[in-house]
Amino acid sequence: MEVDNPPEILKESESSIPQVDQVEVMKERLSLDILRCVKTSQNTYGLRHGDYRRYRQYCTRRLHRIRKTLNFMNGKKRFQKRVPTVTQFAKDPRFMMLTLVQAERAWSHAMELKNAMQVTARTARHATTRMVKAAYWARELEKAARSVADERTSLEAQAYASLMAANASFVREDWKSALQTFMVARRIYEGMANRLDGDDGGLFRQRVEEIDPSIRFCEYNVHGANGTISSIDGVLGSPAGLGKSGPASPSLDLLTAQLESALADRVKSHVEDLATIEWCGSQIPLRSVKVREAVLGAKQEEFALDEEDDADRKTALYDKLFMAYNDASRLVQRELDELRADAAITSEEREKELTYLRGYLSHARLSHTIKRNLLIVRELESHGAGAGESLRLFDTLIHNASEILELPGVNEKTDVHRNASFQIAAFRAGRCRGLAYCYMESQRYREASALFLRSAARFEEVDAQLAKDQLGFDILALIEECRALRCRCVALQSQAASLVSHALQTKLNLDGSSKSASDLYHGLDVFEPRQTLVQIPPPYGSVASKPILFDIASDTIGFPDLAEASKVAPSEEKSQRSGVLGWFSRRR
Repeated sequence: MEVDNPPEILKESESSIPQVDQVEVMKERLSLDILRCVKTSQNTYGLRHGDYRRYRQYCTRRLHRIRKTLNFMNGKKRFQKRVPTVTQFAKDPRFMMLTLVQAERAWSHAMELKNAMQVTARTARHATTRMVKAAYWARELEKAARSVADERTSLEAQAYASLMAANASFVREDWKSALQTFMVARRIYEGMANRLDGDDGGLFRQRVEEIDPSIRFCEYNVHGANGTISSIDGVLGSPAGLGKSGPASPSLDLLTAQLESALADRVKSHVEDLATIEWCGSQIPLRSVKVREAVLGAKQEEFALDEEDDADRKTALYDKLFMAYNDASRLVQRELDELRADAAITSEEREKELTYLRGYLSHARLSHTIKRNLLIVRELESHGAGAGESLRLFDTLIHNASEILELPGVNEKTDVHRNASFQIAAFRAGRCRGLAYCYMESQRYREASALFLRSAARFEEVDAQLAKDQLGFDILALIEECRALRCRCVALQSQAASLVSHALQTKLNLDGSSKSASDLYHGLDVFEPRQTLVQIPPPYGSVASKPILFDIASDTIGFPDLAEASKVAPSEEKSQRSGVLGWFSRRR
């Protein structure tokens, strides 16, 4: 038995976990909420984040505490295995908790081994052994519950035992037995979910949702399928249903590990078949096994992407596909660098093969990048966003198609060159259309009209059938749309010019001299029914700030000469300059 000295962060609070006080005696029959006890312990100690090691260590410590409390140790100096009897179960309800914790410890150990980074044959056998041990302790718990517990506890114990037995059969790839036991557990949990309300009912429904993907996978292996396993998500089902059970569901972790193993075996079986690829009319051999596996993994992601219809899921699958192609390109580039660095090996043919292989992988990545961006453009337009919102995306599309033309091995005679040139023409027409929308929203109708006319002309140069097949563009509909919007821009431009002219005329007639006055006095030459005689009160009229007469006559008026009047007599001038008292005489 493993006993650790955990760090402070792993020291559990006994008050937060369903302990022995949750086991009550009800009329000589025991009661234990098995599922709630298991779920609370798992979520508190590691399984919320998928840490099975921490949960196993917690189960080990708790098992030691219960054994010590019950004085039910397996010997002190010499190991002596002790298994609780029916009498002990009936005497002390803590023996049921002891059996449950033993099953959980074995199960968590098996899950820890299954989710290890490197799973060897020995690790796989050890995980199978621990899962079988968990099924054994679950059966012991079921037997004890059937003897000393009430009806609900017996049903929960039966469902728990069926689930552990199904997991053991699942690990051993006994699909028929696993399917039968999974169905038994699901039927019990579903019945209890329908019978109970509130949190208890939600807990059982969550367990049903966790079991359903495993049932689908077992049915697939029992009844067979004509296709191949293309992706994990295809077997697990819709992501909406999986989201309810949380990202760290233990049942889904076991199923995901099994699916990854199955997919890895299938990839290895197809590696030998993928010997060559074709690029621009040339057959390129795949000599490296690692490169074969990387290319085949990318092909598997492409197959999963083609089967997916949901736009959100497609975006996530595109990310996985790009990572696969980047890994393959990195391996090819590494081989090419090693070949160029080794002076003893000068093989131009091998260097050409690796260069063309890198061009093939870059073309695949760029082609899927274009498809992903077109998907985003269609999503934006379907949600009511204007074509101007996708203007930057069209710039990216043109750049991606231009990069394809620069790949090694691409020339004017190849289909890759023709398709890339065709895509560039279509993307330029789409960018012109988006730019026209931007000018139209800015009420610059003259520029928008010219751009719509140019985009319609560019769409006419694009092959309609190729655009429909490769890009999903309806060229004829786009041409009609651009022409209609051009006519609308012309009409809006004429309307805007008319409004400006009317506003200018209204501004000029602010002085009240307009002939379209509302009274008869100011509009004698205009007939209007029910016209008033005189406007009362009369309107205000504009008056000049000063008379204009003075400004006009100032040049012709002769003003008198004031030079004589301003002269001073000589005697007076002399008296003003004489002495100091002259100043006082002037004052007088």
